Amino acid sequence: MAKNKIKVEGVIISIDRNDYISLTDIAKQKKPKFPIDLIRNWLRNQKTLTYLFAWEEAHNENFKLGQIHQFRSLIEDNTKIISPKMYIEHTGQEQ
Repeated sequence: MAKNKIKVEGVIISIDRNDYISLTDIAKQKKPKFPIDLIRNWLRNQKTLTYLFAWEEAHNENFKLGQIHQFRSLIEDNTKIISPKMYIEHTGQEQ
């Protein structure tokens, strides 16, 4: 199935077959050449992680709740760069 798209305040955002919106499309509005940098910064924000963990717990049956403490410890180290791949590996998030 082809991706759907929505336009929000002039920004075109892709929606996949599971109705997930593309964070990359949103991040491209602020950092067109390197949206991953912005996404990594979001993943280091405690409020973002609190939201994501609550969402995962409610919607992801494969959510690895036991690894969240390990992941939180990892992000507290300011020398670590958190990537979406790391988040997926630590939480069991489905892609």
